[in-house]
Amino acid sequence: ARVITSCGASGLWFGGSWVDMVVAGLLALFVASAQGSTIWKHERLIFEVIICFLVGLIAGFISLWLPLRTCFGAMAVASIVDILQGFKLVYAVMELMSKHTIAGGADFMEAFL
Repeated sequence: ARVITSCGASGLWFGGSWVDMVVAGLLALFVASAQGSTIWKHERLIFEVIICFLVGLIAGFISLWLPLRTCFGAMAVASIVDILQGFKLVYAVMELMSKHTIAGGADFMEAFL
């Protein structure tokens, strides 16, 4: 679900290309796999800073390597949307406002849980 969310956010909200969407999905997979690690349970704040730094570094190198095909913001921000606090609630309200009541309602309930 995180990969699809990041791909969609990269393409729809940030106007990213297909390359941006694929890279954002892969970086979101990296974030999800690192977030599932038991090593970082007690140091959540440090973990989030380190992961965001690494994602920014990787996205920066890719945007320098392919400057005409990629957008740094579309890759970096879209790949860490699950780490951002309150994002799910904002996303749910955006879906509800765009008349996607079932998806918006499900995301709204997930944000509160």
